[in-house]
Amino acid sequence: MSGKKGVKESVLIVGGGVFGIATAIELKKRGYIDVTVLDRSKIPDEYASSTDISKMVRLDYGSDELYTELSEIAMNSWMTFNREFGNGKEIFHNDGLLFLTPSPPTPSSFTGATRDTLLKRGHPLLIYEGEEVQKFFPAWTNFKYAYKNNQGGWAESSATIVAMAAFAQKLGVKFLVDEVSKLLIREKFPPMNGLDKICHGVVGKSGKSYLANQVIIAAGAWTPFLVPHLAQVMAATGQLVHHFEVGQNPLYLPPKFPAFSAHIDETGFYGFPAHYTSDYRLKIGHHGKGVRLNDVSRESIDRMKAQLTEASIAHFRAFLEKELPSVATAPILNTRMCLYCDTFDGDFWFDHDEEISNLFIAAGGSGHGFKFAPCIGPVIVDAFESIETKFTERFAARETVKKVSIPVVGAKEMRSPDDLTGTRDGSRFHAMPG
Repeated sequence: MSGKKGVKESVLIVGGGVFGIATAIELKKRGYIDVTVLDRSKIPDEYASSTDISKMVRLDYGSDELYTELSEIAMNSWMTFNREFGNGKEIFHNDGLLFLTPSPPTPSSFTGATRDTLLKRGHPLLIYEGEEVQKFFPAWTNFKYAYKNNQGGWAESSATIVAMAAFAQKLGVKFLVDEVSKLLIREKFPPMNGLDKICHGVVGKSGKSYLANQVIIAAGAWTPFLVPHLAQVMAATGQLVHHFEVGQNPLYLPPKFPAFSAHIDETGFYGFPAHYTSDYRLKIGHHGKGVRLNDVSRESIDRMKAQLTEASIAHFRAFLEKELPSVATAPILNTRMCLYCDTFDGDFWFDHDEEISNLFIAAGGSGHGFKFAPCIGPVIVDAFESIETKFTERFAARETVKKVSIPVVGAKEMRSPDDLTGTRDGSRFHAMPG
């Protein structure tokens, strides 16, 4: 399908997260009449990757200029997000982002490559060295180098999804609740576009069928389970995050404590200021290899979280004792399993399915998709309409064994789905304990 010729066809989007709702909004803007989002629970789903209190919004992508450019587009949209979607509430918090390292990073490191890329593209950065780091950011005791990018910060992630869903409903998008059990597939003869299978809807666990001319799977970590042949190129992984009780202490609030990356190319740790719009909890995460999930039922996720929590807390507290000692013994208010849909190379996956016609895949967020919430809809729908751009080319279906054709700093070649590590920019090569 290309251009506008499909606007009268019904489109069913499975998944009400960032990719799904952004796609629905863009389809309506382009004139599609019948657009429905189907999710297994009321939005936001408490287990979805786009849920939780906060997500990072950053321009910082190592030497990867395509993602940096897409981040710049997203940042421009985030700057108007509160006015357009917030309904009087501040959802995006432009507090800046702090990258910390023990010493000045080399150009071959993720942090060094990011700094150099941003400076080359004209983004002003504030550089802190030696004792300046602790002077301006007193909670951090050991890092001797930092740069702060004042373009960026964090967004209240659940509130973002709710606001986008409300906007989509105003545009006429329908939202339904049911958990998908299988795709509705029938044989096609003669084959369509060389494919002899066609998707014409899904079946919910309620037993109800949901029919559509076009089906878009934007189900995040659930995607390779709904479309099993995609397990060759993507998988569900889990990362634990912890919320620490720090109280209303200015030590953990901007400007002294913006969202941070703590030598992430070596430690994997990142986090946020105390949640000053709520109860001042401090959220810290680990952008690592995570744990491969072979089941994404609620029961399985809860069971895996329980198995990993003790080792994960010890891992986090060891890091905090060294780098952020004032938080090392803070009570934990909540632990959450953040679900990723990891592609083998960390790039998004926006393309028509290669085995089933009338089925489109918008998945593979790989732990870094949320920040593009305000701008990813046009990219996905361009791919849906077979409009070629540098973004749709990068995110198209691809072979598992692939030589990386763009400059990649600090990364290694990805050979198979078993080597899933997420972003190719070098920021995520660290396995969680257990």
